[in-house]
Amino acid sequence: MISDGRSCSVPLAKRTCTSCGCVTLHSQLGTAQVRNFYNADYDLGVVTNLYDKHRARAYSDKIASIIGPRQPERVFEVGCGSGLVLAELAETWPSCHLGGIEPSPALANLRSEGRIEIRQGFAEAMTSDGRGYDLIYSINVIEHAAEPVAFLQAMARLLAPGGNIIVICPQSHRPNTELLFLDHIHSFTSLAMDHIAARAGLKCIVQDLEPENLGPFQVFVFSRTPSNSDSSFDECLSPDAIHTLHAARTDYFKHWAKLDRKLLARIEGCKTLAAFGAGEAAQLLRTYAPRCWARINQVIVDEMDKARDVSKPVISYDTFSPATVDATLLAVRPASQDILSSRLVKDCHSTIRWDDIVAE
Repeated sequence: MISDGRSCSVPLAKRTCTSCGCVTLHSQLGTAQVRNFYNADYDLGVVTNLYDKHRARAYSDKIASIIGPRQPERVFEVGCGSGLVLAELAETWPSCHLGGIEPSPALANLRSEGRIEIRQGFAEAMTSDGRGYDLIYSINVIEHAAEPVAFLQAMARLLAPGGNIIVICPQSHRPNTELLFLDHIHSFTSLAMDHIAARAGLKCIVQDLEPENLGPFQVFVFSRTPSNSDSSFDECLSPDAIHTLHAARTDYFKHWAKLDRKLLARIEGCKTLAAFGAGEAAQLLRTYAPRCWARINQVIVDEMDKARDVSKPVISYDTFSPATVDATLLAVRPASQDILSSRLVKDCHSTIRWDDIVAE
């Protein structure tokens, strides 16, 4: 599955580097093939809701806390989507000039404001305007880059003297759903990020592997200015630690590979089925448990404006009667299934869970 929910008819296989623990896509995709993922069909973020805005505020608050009391004059976001985080930073820093670049045409054209200038394209093709930016950041973008060193080098070229680069990306020290995306070409440990930064002429000066209020993500801050700080930080992965991490990732893939078969056994005898949830988890089920998902008749949600394309009719929970189906499959993240199941059972649903098959 691609991160916007589209499915591709290719095997998903990834591998772990035995030196730094970095995950890479097993098939070697070239830059042109990777960029094709973000063509006019890529629509993650085209429709936004209140949750997206709250998440953008959390990211902007984190960035502002890293920068501290000083207000940068020029800020640039690489892979800015529709510009939600830029818009939040515009409120935080009212006199700052903000710009961004976004490869997806559908997203790049969504926002056009006086203080926010978004262009369509890839950062690797940009050249410095001579002034540079005090702060350049990317959020959940570097894992999509075919060449992460070139990605960081492109950011460094745009950086003003004394400026900083902030990179936020999915964490990699515990297996999670980010491994399931075909367009997540890499999954970085902090050791791996330190290595590619050095190759890009940058030094990692700050890392936060468990940032508060951001979920399963990690934050890195880079500088072009030599620093006396130790760049090894806390995570120094031994061969045994990398082996253990690789084994955990392998088990995670195996559990997902078995999910379709095990769910089919659980829904055996059900003639009519609903699913609760039309978000990322539902799209993952559609892709990696396709035979089970084909049995779903309709999808129910609490908030219609949050529903993604899941190839099924979507209706509001308020209008749904559990008596019309034999069971309801929980199409939400495993960590949410216990609480959701209790809620639905109280409303007379017969629920089907799978958090015992795939852990969060």
